[in-house]
Amino acid sequence: MADGLDRPDVRETIGEVIDDVLARYRQRLGVYPRLWIGLAEVLGVLDRDRIVGALHSGLREVAKNPDHPLRTRASEIVVELESRLTRDPVLAARVEAAKSEFLATPAVVALLDDLAASLRRTLLADLAAPRSEVAAWIAERLERARQALVTDAGLRSEIGQWVKARASELVLRYHGRIAEFIANGVRALGPEGVVRLIDEHAGDDLQYIRVNGTVVGGLAGGAIYGVHLLVRFL
Repeated sequence: MADGLDRPDVRETIGEVIDDVLARYRQRLGVYPRLWIGLAEVLGVLDRDRIVGALHSGLREVAKNPDHPLRTRASEIVVELESRLTRDPVLAARVEAAKSEFLATPAVVALLDDLAASLRRTLLADLAAPRSEVAAWIAERLERARQALVTDAGLRSEIGQWVKARASELVLRYHGRIAEFIANGVRALGPEGVVRLIDEHAGDDLQYIRVNGTVVGGLAGGAIYGVHLLVRFL
């Protein structure tokens, strides 16, 4: 976000968001507070360029300092908010309404699109570098997951049970579509294709069945004929 604010179009979009917020705030105030806000704007105390500059400077400072108090406080707020949102349905509804209203603002939509495009360019540039930080981060997380799977039998069992349960749910939910998909595939192969497919995957077993059936059938037929001759002579 700090790098994005270096771009004039992003600064302009942020300025439009600030103007929109101030306009909504001004509409909710009485006559005298509006006069004070107008006076502050005339004197340059309440200036959108100054606000954007202060925001840019603050983001730069936070980005440079990993131990910045704002980072610590932001983490605490996020944890506290997560806990409150799970326990307070009224707060959850208010946050959802505020989010929807905020995201519906045209300036915010344009800003998010620009940030997404900037993030994409940054990721592509990093991945194209000889030593990609993103690729190294992903590789490190994958190695940690692999080590956890190798050393933790309980985790492997839990993952296996979860995969089996999800697979069973999918089969039960979409068994009609799965059966239709298989039937369409068989029809597309045709009779010769089905025979060839079965022969390729179960040819040895089928040959054993044929031989076994011939031998067993011959023995059964001989036994029946022997019984028939015995009955005739008796």
